[in-house]
Amino acid sequence: MSVAGTKKPVIDSVFVTLISVKNDSLTFKLKPNKKGEVFLIALPSGQFTSVIRSRNYLSATAIVNIKERRVSILNTVLIPKKGVKLKILNDTIPKTKK
Repeated sequence: MSVAGTKKPVIDSVFVTLISVKNDSLTFKLKPNKKGEVFLIALPSGQFTSVIRSRNYLSATAIVNIKERRVSILNTVLIPKKGVKLKILNDTIPKTKK
């Protein structure tokens, strides 16, 4: 999986999983790696807040389309000991049963 002699903890993409839908707000789970999880809460206004549940600190800004269930995460920086920048791809959230 990893290249020998390479120790660059750079993550090209991460997975955004839809956790729940309450009062038209979407809650996502962002897993930058296997060490921790970060839960993301998208408000109906399209604003974005993050709840830290990880060993690392994650700051993120996102544009969320509630109707299309699409979340675009921008300006995301994972800050471990040495500092690692993440490039997060746009992810389309699958439709869920109401």
